[in-house]
Amino acid sequence: MRRIVITFVVLTAVIGVLLVLHLWLGIEAENTYKRAGQRLSNTALISSIDINFDRGWLHSTVNTQIKIRGTGINVTIVDNISHGPISTDRLLQGQFDLAPVLARVHSEITAKNRDGVDIIPTFSARTVISIDRNAKTRVFAGAFKSYSRSKDTLESTGFAGTIRFRPGLKRIIGSFAMPSLRLTGMATGVEMEGLETSFDFHDGISGFSIGDLTVTSRKLIYRATPQDPSPLTASGLAIHTSARDHSDGVNATLKLSIEGFVAGPAKLGPGLIKIQLNGLDPTTLAKLRHQLTDRKRAIGQNTKTTFSGLDIIRDLSRKSPRISITHFSVGSGNEEVHGKGTLMMEGDKIKPDAGLMQLLGAINASAKLSLPHSIISTLVTTQVRFELATLQALGKIPPLSIEQANKIIDASVEARMPDWPESHWLERRGNGYFMDLVYKEGRLVINGELIDSSIAAPVPPQG
Repeated sequence: MRRIVITFVVLTAVIGVLLVLHLWLGIEAENTYKRAGQRLSNTALISSIDINFDRGWLHSTVNTQIKIRGTGINVTIVDNISHGPISTDRLLQGQFDLAPVLARVHSEITAKNRDGVDIIPTFSARTVISIDRNAKTRVFAGAFKSYSRSKDTLESTGFAGTIRFRPGLKRIIGSFAMPSLRLTGMATGVEMEGLETSFDFHDGISGFSIGDLTVTSRKLIYRATPQDPSPLTASGLAIHTSARDHSDGVNATLKLSIEGFVAGPAKLGPGLIKIQLNGLDPTTLAKLRHQLTDRKRAIGQNTKTTFSGLDIIRDLSRKSPRISITHFSVGSGNEEVHGKGTLMMEGDKIKPDAGLMQLLGAINASAKLSLPHSIISTLVTTQVRFELATLQALGKIPPLSIEQANKIIDASVEARMPDWPESHWLERRGNGYFMDLVYKEGRLVINGELIDSSIAAPVPPQG
């Protein structure tokens, strides 16, 4: 009898501890949601976020309403949360998972436009929040097709992804994959195959999220009309951005590469451009974030703000940031276009009340570009085809047959060829074309010639 009593007391104590733990972890889960909401509400992407947390003892439900700024898109997330450390309601459903966690979450996500029409069907996500507040989410969406008010069609085979969160959203790591995506409108069509993205963001010194982002697509097809028999096709697209910050500034890089680009008979590729940005002031970036947040709230309340883009540019410029195109190349057969350039602000020349023209006078820039003679025809043809496709997409000209389009393209290329290099500031030297550009102290010089241009700042009087 004594053993039975002791066993009963122990079981009662264990059950009591588990119930208290469930309640405490439910409170912790709610606090985690509130912290996440505060972080997200300070981003420029979201105009408002409303979190309604209905906390129970073993299970909670959260309804989150998010408005995406400037799009009219409303996102609804309904989370069903099983409290840890052991998901008792999951055990009652026969799901025997005894690993201790803060919470397990099953989410249903919908996104509607301003007319209340689904952009994509409801999709699901499953999240595990560990005891140390790290979290991992798996997102799944099946094939879908949706329509807009203008009768555009968005169609996809679905997507899947994984996101990992560090406590307080201080670091977010994830990847998504979408086998295909197609946007078809009344006047145009875009298709993407093998679309993938990965990212790794964390809190920086400036208060901004910095890190790495990579987006790739095996193929991109652009049609001037849904039935266009000669689309513009790009293969092997890759975009990579990276940002790091230090006490003396934020440095960022952008890399864009393409394996090939086809526009009718014209073929270009591979192509590569690398851009380096150095010396952004973390303090000014933090100030910019604060002012953007204030401006967002003021717009929502229909009040005025003291936000000034010119002040931000002036403050950033005092640290003499530098933008460099460290590499630019586009190939065509055995020929290749090459280029590079730099742009730097001379911060010691910027006064506290400097206006826009004075800021232009503090710019020091240079660029070099070289093109083989044989590639000019390909570049002109590509430009003409893209312009014609754009005019058709905008409805400026009626649909054309292949023969009609080729006649227009051939005639336009023939007419532009003689003057195209000069109109694009290219100078013939030997078997190629070159451009040397220098902008300093308000003076713009191209190929050694001083240009009287409206983009040049007034030159200070000498003497």
